Amino acid sequence: MARAFDLERSSREFAQELTELLNRTICNGVRLSAVLEPTKKFTVVGYGLTRENRDPRVGIPISRPVNTPTYLSIYILLAPDEFNKYLMVQTSVVLLARDVELTCELLHYDYERDKGDGYPEAHLQICADSDDWRELGPDRALKKLHLPVGGRRYRPSLEDLIEFLIVEGFAEGHPGWKDVLDEGRRKFQIKQLKAAVRRYPEVAKEALAEEGLL
Repeated sequence: MARAFDLERSSREFAQELTELLNRTICNGVRLSAVLEPTKKFTVVGYGLTRENRDPRVGIPISRPVNTPTYLSIYILLAPDEFNKYLMVQTSVVLLARDVELTCELLHYDYERDKGDGYPEAHLQICADSDDWRELGPDRALKKLHLPVGGRRYRPSLEDLIEFLIVEGFAEGHPGWKDVLDEGRRKFQIKQLKAAVRRYPEVAKEALAEEGLL
């Protein structure tokens, strides 16, 4: 018999998965926590969290940084899905900064489910500027633009930012980092695929029938 969905337990397990991903690729000894919000409808996953402070604004140190240090910040708001059976990301922000206080932001991947202000739910913002962008108008500074990145189902994962840091020389990956990222991506893609099948079961049946598997 399947056990009942438990938001707090599932969030802790998710935080542990991300902790292992970080420590096997670009970090040493960091730990992400999952904290239940007072309403008990949501949990927050991040670094340095307490029940009293669920947004401490402290960066995650990257081990063996190349040239100048950089820091990560991870903030993920979780909730049960509409059927109260699976963990669902409501909001996530994965940020890269130059300082541990996160005041010198470099870029951030954002996802906000059911975002209602016209901007894409999943987007990338690069905290940079240039004369060419400013010449397009005061609201066209690069750091103000929301670049769509795959939408709800195919948005980037933490693995993508970790890979960027390693291949572009901002961090040195631990031995075997590529295999860790490949496995993490595979798990993420399977979760997304299962969610899509639950949302569109008839399409899934049609695809299986076309391949002679149903």
